Amino acid sequence: MSLLAGKDTASLHKVHMDRCRRVFEKKMDSYGSAWCLLRPASLLDMLLMKIRRIRSVQDQGESWVEEDEMEGFTAIVNYAMMSLIYDRLSLGDTSSSLAQRANLPYKKIIPHWNKEEATISELLRIKNHDYGEYWKDLQITSIVDIILMRIYRIRKMMETQKDLTDLPSMYRDIVNYAIFSLIKLDSIDS
Repeated sequence: MSLLAGKDTASLHKVHMDRCRRVFEKKMDSYGSAWCLLRPASLLDMLLMKIRRIRSVQDQGESWVEEDEMEGFTAIVNYAMMSLIYDRLSLGDTSSSLAQRANLPYKKIIPHWNKEEATISELLRIKNHDYGEYWKDLQITSIVDIILMRIYRIRKMMETQKDLTDLPSMYRDIVNYAIFSLIKLDSIDS
């Protein structure tokens, strides 16, 4: 039986989304919107780097970098959210200067976080209804593989310029899978 049996998924999801948001806000306070200088492919590569590191540590059984899985999955949530916000802000439109992008105020960015979080929470509700919270039975290693697969699908879509309207749903799935991992890791630690 799963350690998560009987736990309210929506409230657990909210706790971990809030945690990721606090990390995002702290980074925004320290670095501003410098991440807006990245191109979509660069944000995707950041996601790839984080998930490959998690998988490598899982496979090798040891880490030489002081970043645990919780921090890695938090970064994955935040990079996926940045990708979604990037799209909402139309940062692919080259009419804004690099200086303007690097200095976007928090108050312009955070409403987009809020809208995406609401969309992602609704997606979770719908999928949990239809799939019966199957994620609670998944191994974290399987979730890592699913996220990795999603990233490579996105990369292929970007390369071929096909099905680009599906990109937001792919990033939202990545957020939910990373949140599931955070919930599972937290339940193991407690």
